Amino acid sequence: MAVLGSNVLNALSGLEAEHTEASLGVYKDGSEIADYARESVALLTEEGNMQGVTGSKFDPDGTVNRAQAAVMIYNLLGSE
Repeated sequence: MAVLGSNVLNALSGLEAEHTEASLGVYKDGSEIADYARESVALLTEEGNMQGVTGSKFDPDGTVNRAQAAVMIYNLLGSE
């Protein structure tokens, strides 16, 4: 979901994912985020488009529900 979201953010605003993985430190399970998604999660976290399931847990292996997807889409459209 994060990779999809960062691709949309890039298409809408021209932002590119950068090596900003320091922001993943806010999540206790940040080290469990797959390598291919780390930059996307960092970008969306820093831009305020995505946050963890709690203040300190991202839950990278969790299932995204409709409400979470809708919030991310709303946030992405608002950042245009």
